[in-house]
Amino acid sequence: MEELHDKFVLVPIDKASGNIAFVCKRFYAQVIVNELGLRDPSGTLTYKTVTDKSPNAIIDKHTKFLLKKFGINKPNSTDKVRLPNIYWIPKMHKTPIKYRFIIASPDSSIKPLSRAIASIFRLLQSQIESYNTKCRFFSGVNTFWVILNNDALTKSIKRLNKRGKGKSIYTYDFSTLYTKIPHDKLLSVLSTLVDFCFKGGTSEYIYVNDYGARWVSNPSTYGFVFGKSDIKLALRYLMSNCYFTFGDWVFQQIIGIPMGSDPAPFFANLFLYFYESTWLRQIQKTDIARARRFSNTFRFIDDLSTLNDGGEFSRSYHEIYPPELELGRENVDTSYASFLDLSIRIQNGKFITSLFDKRDNFPFNIVRMPFSSSNMPSKIFYSSIGAEILRIARTTTKTDDFINSGKMILQRMVKQGADSSRTKKTLCKTIDKYNKTFSHLFSSTMEAIQSLI
Repeated sequence: MEELHDKFVLVPIDKASGNIAFVCKRFYAQVIVNELGLRDPSGTLTYKTVTDKSPNAIIDKHTKFLLKKFGINKPNSTDKVRLPNIYWIPKMHKTPIKYRFIIASPDSSIKPLSRAIASIFRLLQSQIESYNTKCRFFSGVNTFWVILNNDALTKSIKRLNKRGKGKSIYTYDFSTLYTKIPHDKLLSVLSTLVDFCFKGGTSEYIYVNDYGARWVSNPSTYGFVFGKSDIKLALRYLMSNCYFTFGDWVFQQIIGIPMGSDPAPFFANLFLYFYESTWLRQIQKTDIARARRFSNTFRFIDDLSTLNDGGEFSRSYHEIYPPELELGRENVDTSYASFLDLSIRIQNGKFITSLFDKRDNFPFNIVRMPFSSSNMPSKIFYSSIGAEILRIARTTTKTDDFINSGKMILQRMVKQGADSSRTKKTLCKTIDKYNKTFSHLFSSTMEAIQSLI
């Protein structure tokens, strides 16, 4: 084992965390060295080397500031407080293989503030979504493209299919979202949205606990409360204190959304939303028809998909986003694309969906779904089978596609220790309970069971 650790780094594989890659230690370090620009005397635009502060000095500054400004006490065991470090995991589904860089640590000295801001911006994002939903009711313009899962997309597809209006699908990907946005521009956008939410709210404070955040009127009755100025102060502090380590070196991320931080997904979503909604509101004043072409546009952080827009997004995105962002087209054929966990194709004027899993294209067998020999209760093991079959039914249009995906899952679970009779019982219970979800695929539970088993 010592010899193994001397030569290799063992890391989880991106999108297949139950699988481990053995990476040459020298190569692993070289990839990070290249990312940080250590071989380039001028450095990189994203990170800078910190030579005037030690990790302990930075940690001490963090703990004093968090206690003074926000009343956040440091953990009892000071040995556990540290700066996050940078690491990467391989993206095996890319050709050639690429790398996902992460800067994070559960013991980071700034973690308590980062977690609190994440809860606050989850609340603000929900409020912004609610506002835009009401605006859409009156204008017919979709000014909020952010989605958390495929539910909104599948609903849109069902609505378009009823009219036989499946014409085109485009998918895009932001390649520089986390590493190219200037901090001053990010702070300006987020501060503007904070002002907007407080202006439209009924309270002046947000209370944060382990379960999330909520608006409160009287801060004296709650322990951990943020006002508008507190949130802006926390944002500035998080942006200017993106410190991390690599070996004995200390670095600071000076451009981009802090990678691996708790609020990073909300920062990314709301930063892009600001430009999308601002542009759409300007366009709808002069060309409402053009603005409404984005009614079926959806974005999951840095992945974007648009249905039946007639190529409008391709013509417009240079007007929407700031020049720092690079957006690339993902699909070539406008009649087929994969987005999130959906495979979408157009046949006879209708969108046909089925379950899509990038891991199916990995050049090796991967470990996924639980094993019956694990320490989990058997009830949970069999529940995971029912949940996966339900997920396939929700994302699949045609019966044949459902049967193919369902059989693959059942064959996998049998190999991982599933008992046939108990599996059948689980399937019957799931299909009976969610019969409306399966109704477009089968006329009865028995028909579904006979098709799968």
